[in-house]
Amino acid sequence: MSKFVQWENEIDYGSNINIVEQTQEKTVFQMQDDTGEGTMVQYHILPGIMMIFNNFFMESCNSELNAGISILNINYCRKGRIEWEASDGRVMYIQDGDLQIETKQNGSGRFHFPSCYYHGITVGVQVDGMPAETLKLLKKFGIDSQELARRFQSDSGAVAYKPSQQVERIFRDLYITDRDEPVHYFSIKIFELLLAMQIMDPKKREKKMYFQRCHVEAVKEIARLITGNPDRHYTIHQLSELYQIPSTTLKLCFKGVFGLPIGQYLREYRMDIAAKMLQHGGESVAEIAGRVGYDNQSKFAAAFKAHKGVSPKAYGKVPVYTLEENMR
Repeated sequence: MSKFVQWENEIDYGSNINIVEQTQEKTVFQMQDDTGEGTMVQYHILPGIMMIFNNFFMESCNSELNAGISILNINYCRKGRIEWEASDGRVMYIQDGDLQIETKQNGSGRFHFPSCYYHGITVGVQVDGMPAETLKLLKKFGIDSQELARRFQSDSGAVAYKPSQQVERIFRDLYITDRDEPVHYFSIKIFELLLAMQIMDPKKREKKMYFQRCHVEAVKEIARLITGNPDRHYTIHQLSELYQIPSTTLKLCFKGVFGLPIGQYLREYRMDIAAKMLQHGGESVAEIAGRVGYDNQSKFAAAFKAHKGVSPKAYGKVPVYTLEENMR
């Protein structure tokens, strides 16, 4: 079990997280389970304020966080996707460039990463009982953590927006900064962030949608169906009827869960598996086209080149290691 003291009491991160490095300025945590692993590099900004660089390469993970105090968490997603379940059971999906805000004491539950990776930053600010030295500094800059928590409060427990340009720039600056910079530099950027959040009007930002869990499970079943039968062509109406989900809800929820409209998602999936078949070299281009739902070889070739940048024939002749190098 990993415990870390930065607030007025200990934060219990849970039994599946280990401390692998600790200095005065930062603590490095590692999480591992049967779906992969993740690393969290936590910088100790000030008593009552911390910042974490999150890097996860896993399908899902259990969170056993028990802070024991109320913390305002500001989460910025740089790359990847995360499935976030609200207290009422509804589901939200955070993706590249999204800002998610919540106030909580405990973070228990299972989190899913639909892309199997997630990179982002979390800024945590103590809401109640802020240590006196930090409270004095915050007041100098006109920052009130309790007021921030109230302004971004939600009945569902969390809200998510596309951030303002100012907030986006601050997180971008944090990512391009040398991680060996003194923690004082990070402190300046966090104060800048909190000031930007103070003037950000949540009523003027478009909120990310929540989806009913039953609809999320339906579109996941739909994804399994269409990827399991790439040679078949299903209409939205057919899928709507088959899974008893309204067409508009199906389209909105599918894009929310997978980050792409259903047509584009299937098209990209078809091109990816066609690429694997071409590299294997056991079938002709015409046979592969048919296996991924194209009756017309010319249309398949045009779609493949638009997605991969080369024709199917040219792709099949390129060594796998060369393709992998180009993708990096």
